[in-house]
Amino acid sequence: MEQATIAPIVKSVTVNCSQEQAFRVFTQRFGEWWPLRTHSMGEENAESAVLEPRVGGRIYELNRGGQEGYWGTVTLWDPPNRLEFDWQVNPTAPGPTHVAVCFTPQGETTVVELEHGRWEIHGPQADEARGSYASEGGWALVLEGFARMANSRSD
Repeated sequence: MEQATIAPIVKSVTVNCSQEQAFRVFTQRFGEWWPLRTHSMGEENAESAVLEPRVGGRIYELNRGGQEGYWGTVTLWDPPNRLEFDWQVNPTAPGPTHVAVCFTPQGETTVVELEHGRWEIHGPQADEARGSYASEGGWALVLEGFARMANSRSD
């Protein structure tokens, strides 16, 4: 039986910094710009988020008391051009979705485009799972925090 493809979520933001700086802020400063209070498993108990910079690197949150909450695994590491990761913040989900983030220089700025797909893995709950990330409180909000930090940083 063939399963219907569900359109990926595509969000982009333009930041006023070099491609290299945008990639560094996104990856090395991940825990500083990620909105932990609203976008984490531990919410008020979440203290930081970590993105390990390599293929196979984990993406996770650290909570008070040292507990980790697994979010995903880096599947492609191509600084400063592209980063991809499997994403599964819900441990009971049937499997991970997939996120690709591209950093494209455009003059003095950088366009950062995030594409989140592979929703089909959620089966009948796919539209609901996708909806939470597609809303203004999903990836759009997350990328706002990244853009604020990228626009305020200087090399």
